[in-house]
Amino acid sequence: MKYSKRLRYILFIVLALVPVFYSLIVWKQLPQNVPTHFDLNGQANGYTDKHWLWILSIINIAAYLITQNVGRIDPKRINRPNSSISRLGEVVSLFITGINVLIVYAAIHPEKNVMSYTNPLIGILFIILGNYMYNLKPNYFAGIKVPWTLASDYNWKKTHQLGGRLWFIGGIILVVAGLFFPKNIESYAFSITIAILIIVPIAYSFMLFKKESKTPGYFDKQN
Repeated sequence: MKYSKRLRYILFIVLALVPVFYSLIVWKQLPQNVPTHFDLNGQANGYTDKHWLWILSIINIAAYLITQNVGRIDPKRINRPNSSISRLGEVVSLFITGINVLIVYAAIHPEKNVMSYTNPLIGILFIILGNYMYNLKPNYFAGIKVPWTLASDYNWKKTHQLGGRLWFIGGIILVVAGLFFPKNIESYAFSITIAILIIVPIAYSFMLFKKESKTPGYFDKQN
């Protein structure tokens, strides 16, 4: 099992380094300052020195390793594995790797506006995260971490069950909007959907907290 886990680590670290290898291959074609920030239409509006492309991969690797070892450092689940966080870490790492590759490609092919496809990719990410969020155990590293969810396992469970459903549905909306809506409508759809996916679960968590405040022991009766 440990050997298999070690191979998994190596695989994802190598994958996270793919943008570095790619950038080295096309290094002479890259401008000194590459686009690293884009608006909702995929147009570049922020630039960074091309050496920072490597830093992005290093950050990706560091974040991945943290998610794979949460059980050792998270006070909520000390020395207990949290498989949902591990899978989330892998999914997010792959997503970041894909975005980093697109950034390199966009820098040498600015005429193709490939970053306009990031919104559907974000939608796919939300679909996958929504599936994992449904069973995500309380922790300080991933999920809807507001005071009310961190203070109550029941609040955490119910909030993430709602959040998982919302993120799954919202992800589908983002994919459809990114692929089929006109760009001006897509921008509005993207902004509104993201706002709903953030605000609604937090508001629901607060509502549960207020209900418990008015009726002590309310959560115990629900279990």
